[in-house]
Amino acid sequence: VILSQAGCGTIIDTFSLIEHDDVSGPRIYGGVRFDVESVSGADKDSAIITLICILDLPFSLGLDTVFLPASLINELVISGD
Repeated sequence: VILSQAGCGTIIDTFSLIEHDDVSGPRIYGGVRFDVESVSGADKDSAIITLICILDLPFSLGLDTVFLPASLINELVISGD
């Protein structure tokens, strides 16, 4: 089950399944950011979410690297100031 969710932070960020205050669309290493934010903001009752995000981190890192050209264009050119 966990392997089927590999890279889910990147998928959530890339396809804008969550809203960001600063950027619409994929952020640079947004999957890694999503996983870290989820772990740091998790309460003690969501140990399974924390575990999934920790296990997802290397997969999100790999997918974020694949999507880096698109996220660079989006964040620096389209959404950039």
